[in-house]
Amino acid sequence: GRVKLSRKAALKERAEKETGQAA
Repeated sequence: GRVKLSRKAALKERAEKETGQAA
């Protein structure tokens, strides 16, 4: 489940970045 964790973290970071840009 290491890859899954990494993917989840990357997704969260991307979502946060997108949210920050949108805001």
